[in-house]
Amino acid sequence: MPRVAFNLLGIDIYYYSAFLCFGILMGMIFVLDGVQKSRQNKNLYLDFIFLAIIFGVLGARIYFVIFSWRYYSQDLLKIFAIREGGLAIYGAIISVFILSIFFCKKFNLNQSLFFDTLVPGLLVGQIIGRWGNFFNREAFGKNSNNLFAMRLLASKINNIPNSVMPTIINEVKHIQVHPTFFYESALNFLFLIFILFYKRFKKFSGEIFLLYLLFYGLIRFFIENLRTDQLKFFNVPVSQVFSLIIFITSIIFLVKKYLEDCFNARK
Repeated sequence: MPRVAFNLLGIDIYYYSAFLCFGILMGMIFVLDGVQKSRQNKNLYLDFIFLAIIFGVLGARIYFVIFSWRYYSQDLLKIFAIREGGLAIYGAIISVFILSIFFCKKFNLNQSLFFDTLVPGLLVGQIIGRWGNFFNREAFGKNSNNLFAMRLLASKINNIPNSVMPTIINEVKHIQVHPTFFYESALNFLFLIFILFYKRFKKFSGEIFLLYLLFYGLIRFFIENLRTDQLKFFNVPVSQVFSLIIFITSIIFLVKKYLEDCFNARK
């Protein structure tokens, strides 16, 4: 599949950016639907979403640059060459999370309810946005022969990782790998269905957000183990470590809240 979706005024618009923008749009629709159903202030959420898009992109870029500093330190102007790629989802999540804390304090909003309201939109954005990786031929894993294995022309991959062994099929060199972007998108879709069903039965405000951290931390921990393009710090896979941290943290908070509810119920 081609990387370029269409040309606008002489500028190539990539499928990656198209899927990213579509994911943001659909995520916003899901968030505003939740806002309407819970009778919250729609205008405040619109203001937040506008800021979140800016902070999300900046955070995703900063995260990627920090943990790819060996490359960017050779040419600092490359930091601003965002059209050449280099966004990390965890950077976006961290920056938007920090923004939401300050936003809730400024407007005196219920922080837990605010986070719960954002989760469905965040999941939708991730589900759709991940497909941009397919057209970029990136975010794939090691060699695979499983049911979902993805085959790519080796000539279309800029740098084939050493851990991936090409194969010759009909006299043409290919790589056959785990489509890790698809695993994440599909699992997020299943979790979204669960969240949309479960949220009406949630036991406390903030539970949906903590369940999201638990689920996403878990699946990302295992998916990162398959990927061949991990961001590393002192040879340690940063996103995998971060996934484990948020997974453990979410378990601690969930257990604490569930025990508190049980204790209060017995009273």
